[in-house]
Amino acid sequence: MSTSISFKPIREICGKIASQIPESKKGLEYHAAIGNMVNDLPEDQRKILRKSLNAFLIYMEKIEASDIDVGGHGCNGKIWYRVFGKKSPLNMEVELPIGETDVLLHNVLTQTQRDQLMDKEKSGFLLYNSD
Repeated sequence: MSTSISFKPIREICGKIASQIPESKKGLEYHAAIGNMVNDLPEDQRKILRKSLNAFLIYMEKIEASDIDVGGHGCNGKIWYRVFGKKSPLNMEVELPIGETDVLLHNVLTQTQRDQLMDKEKSGFLLYNSD
């Protein structure tokens, strides 16, 4: 599977943020740091990231995929789609490290949504970082 999505702006914006997160930040502190940095991004950069993620979803619809996997250790730096039960990676010119996909996904959350997600008692989820 391939698409014409440009990964350069994703890598530039997300890579810059991911590289600024101290390695000492883990779990919720890691995600809070990403959220704070994403909130401080200029709106034009946030818009680029939203459009990029939206392009993955439009492509998902085009190929009639039921699932999309972005980030996490099992993705191995790829975007994965499940089409008619078969899971395949998107043909990408570069890999997207977990830290960069974390930034990409945090960008689409509002601060309220991020707060709810990070509230361990309410969400029932544990958030991890790339370590």
